[in-house]
Amino acid sequence: MHIELVSGTTNVIRFPGAQRIIPTLDLLHDIAPDVRVVLNLADAFFLEPPLHDLRDRTDAETADFIALHVPPHGPSRAAMLKDMEMPSVRAAIDACRQAEAAAQLARDARAAANNAPDASQREELRDRADSLARDAAVLLLRAHVLAEEADGVARAVAFARSGETWVPRNHADETDALIGIGAALAR
Repeated sequence: MHIELVSGTTNVIRFPGAQRIIPTLDLLHDIAPDVRVVLNLADAFFLEPPLHDLRDRTDAETADFIALHVPPHGPSRAAMLKDMEMPSVRAAIDACRQAEAAAQLARDARAAANNAPDASQREELRDRADSLARDAAVLLLRAHVLAEEADGVARAVAFARSGETWVPRNHADETDALIGIGAALAR
């Protein structure tokens, strides 16, 4: 077992609970990559950054699919909606786990390179660590894309489950609402 300390501490160990928890959208939100890290890694490794509106596109496409293919009522509707949401959430969680495992492997390789006894071995291990870091970045971008898609699917499915008519997200209204909540909490 690999022991990982929580950053900024010397005596708090991170317990890998996300490996044992049933896949849910809340778990995905807890382990999904931070978009700032994703964009920085894409830039650092000269990778194509993810689409900025991927979640909204997936949301709209899923809503269209639901409107055209999912029955308006009954038990088959609930089953179809569940079958739409859960595979995307599971795939995103699996991708996040793979990205984290690859990142840990790259960190371990970098540590081994830094602790190598001679320069030639150190250089060879650094090349391997760099390759593993790039692989980890690619996996992190993939995890981000799948997490964004899962969020889009989940939003459209939530509208369908509640019986509400789907509407596209309004980012300006959402931002205003968050600012209002922050202001109310500050009082």
